[in-house]
Amino acid sequence: MFIDVTDGAPRLPRLSIPRWSRPAAKIQAEIERCWGIRVFILDTVASSLENSNIVLAELLSRFDGGEILGRVKWAEPTILFRSGLAEEESSLLNSFLHGANRGGSLSCLGWIHEALDWVERETSFTLHDRIREVQQWNASSIAVLLRLSSQKGTSSWLKAVDPAESAEYRITLTLESIFPGYLPKIISTHDGWGAWLMEDAGASAADDGLMGRRAIHSMSRRLAELQGASMLHVRRLLDCGCTDWRLEHVRSRIAPALPLLEEAMAAQDIRGLPQLGRRRLEDLCEATEEACYRLDAIGIPDTLIHNDLQLENVIAGKTGCHFIDWDQAGIGNPFLAFEQLRVQLPDSGLASLVSGYRSWWARILEKKDFAHPLIKYTGKSTQETFEFDLFRAGTGRTRNAQSISPLRLN
Repeated sequence: MFIDVTDGAPRLPRLSIPRWSRPAAKIQAEIERCWGIRVFILDTVASSLENSNIVLAELLSRFDGGEILGRVKWAEPTILFRSGLAEEESSLLNSFLHGANRGGSLSCLGWIHEALDWVERETSFTLHDRIREVQQWNASSIAVLLRLSSQKGTSSWLKAVDPAESAEYRITLTLESIFPGYLPKIISTHDGWGAWLMEDAGASAADDGLMGRRAIHSMSRRLAELQGASMLHVRRLLDCGCTDWRLEHVRSRIAPALPLLEEAMAAQDIRGLPQLGRRRLEDLCEATEEACYRLDAIGIPDTLIHNDLQLENVIAGKTGCHFIDWDQAGIGNPFLAFEQLRVQLPDSGLASLVSGYRSWWARILEKKDFAHPLIKYTGKSTQETFEFDLFRAGTGRTRNAQSISPLRLN
């Protein structure tokens, strides 16, 4: 075990990372900065202590100790147990050392070395082009994302998800086979790990400077093209694990959700937020059902939807945009994905987003469908009215949204 002896009594080393960051990447980088050690993060376990977590990590390479060994050292685990570890730390450490892994193979000691050997075999790396750097982006017992760099400077990405916990492996392989060019090219797969090795397709659209007007137009156009191509494969996409968000299914789930909404209201403890009673919740459920009926009547075809379309899940490469992280993929109203992108972009980019998206969909939907004015609802019990424009000027923004106390549509 790697232990800290700065204060005399051996203890687990401590480090701090920014709250709103990718934990695995920051932890890996901070460990190397502080102690010169390259590690693979097996898992991060939430502790009962506030703002504290326990990190399980495995050594990737030895290090030149130098000054570092004056503050930390390698020791048998029994030294830590005798030093008075906190009960939670002691219990976790003991169970992990005796093979009681919290998850599947992705959090097992030795998996990373087996995975790297597999990558080098599948990519035909030579002795002069071995993997020199492993950058870890995500780490848990059920999902891992790694960026692998070779000695020649080429890069690839390895993602693995526990098949028992996520359909992303099946969804990704299906999408890449049906829609080549819209996802990064898959080099190889490993069914046992739910893993796929991808080519490096470019940088994230969330990076500064990559989302100019032309890039935004291209991104929204590519999204529309992918959605359009998916219309012919709805059944196959549902069968591979995509969630059914078609309006008739959404509508059927609204009323059964009412008890859960009441429970959530009763458990709410954030000061200043209103408590909505059953009557109010019933009105909102009725409004949502009415919106579903009216959206359905417009005749917008169901397509593939992403459901987590953050800009960091859009890769802007030389051959166009690619879309990644399909864990929450579903089938439903395509304009939901457009709206997810719209709220992330500044006003200066909205015209480009709209023009790119509309340029493809205008060929599919009649002009009258785009101009379909308002979806309007008047509460039977409260006589409250709200309305919104489905696709006003292509922005998806609300128009004349009236207050529905205590909520506001805007």
